[in-house]
Amino acid sequence: MSRILAIHLLNDRSGSPFVFRQSLEALQKEGHKIILFTSASEDGFLSDIPGVNYRFINYRWSKIKLITLFNFAKVNLHLLLVFLVKTNKNDIIYINSILPFGAAIAGRLKHSKVIYHMHEVSIKPEALKKWLITVVNHCASTCIHVSHFLKDALQLTVSDQQVIYNSLPQSFIQLAKNNNQTASTSHSFNILMICSLKDFKGIPEFIKLAAELPEMHFDLVLNASPAQIEDYFRDKQLSQNINTYPSQKDVHPFYQNTDVLVNLSRTDEWLETFGMTVLEGMYYGKPCIVPTKGGASELITHNQNGYHIAGKNTDELKKILTQLKNETTLYNSLSKKAFESALTFHPNHFKKAITDLFTLKSSH
Repeated sequence: MSRILAIHLLNDRSGSPFVFRQSLEALQKEGHKIILFTSASEDGFLSDIPGVNYRFINYRWSKIKLITLFNFAKVNLHLLLVFLVKTNKNDIIYINSILPFGAAIAGRLKHSKVIYHMHEVSIKPEALKKWLITVVNHCASTCIHVSHFLKDALQLTVSDQQVIYNSLPQSFIQLAKNNNQTASTSHSFNILMICSLKDFKGIPEFIKLAAELPEMHFDLVLNASPAQIEDYFRDKQLSQNINTYPSQKDVHPFYQNTDVLVNLSRTDEWLETFGMTVLEGMYYGKPCIVPTKGGASELITHNQNGYHIAGKNTDELKKILTQLKNETTLYNSLSKKAFESALTFHPNHFKKAITDLFTLKSSH
């Protein structure tokens, strides 16, 4: 088996490192030697993967864009220099997301195979996105896309491009199955959204929706610290029926106690390329409301296991949520179909697709 040099810049609790961990665990069990370059973190999804060797990189996100851009350029220069020294022709460089371009350039210069796992399409500024796409087109031997939407949106010229849908770990699925056997004791109709602390994720829309549906309860789980959340909401008025929570290691209680999961991302600012929280909600049998465009819409069939509704369409959201609250037969039908749809994204399919790809690449 080959040596895989894996890279993900920011080890946090967002969707792309969550998926990347599953890939690395599957590849490690197949016998590949994995060296992971990522930022140091005690509770990121990429922390403490058994059998994986770590090389920590100094990358931090800042709310000041110029500082983030400086850190981004600095860490990529570091990766370029390190990989020029450390990489050999037989290595596979496995890059998670489009961002670590320094490793890709080094891989091309050292004639190594470069495999990208693509997760994002909404990158700003546009000049940066064009640069990153150019690097991918010139350096990648293979690109993995998490949805057909992403593959079509990026329009890369890389000859080998494959769609491998994300999945959830078997441990998550088993716990969801166990929890589903325990009925929620909540008497309120609960709406859940889990997202990053960004306006374009639809947080203002979620706040407005809660204010206009006082008979329902709203939970907002954010990939952020308590201090960041306090700063964000300092000048915002929240209704009594909404609770906010910082980044959670265990999201199962939220799924177990909710009735509907929503994703209100603004499609003119941010297009979801898959939607891990949507899949998590589906395994709990929760009807999901997702944007009308993007990868999340590939998981949901409108009027069958959920709905495609724009986050800014508050009237339609209120109508559907009220209908689901009041019509038990409709709710139960969507709930059943949500769970059945989730089974088509089983982790065994994901693991086989990933390991087959790397086995093929390591043999050529």
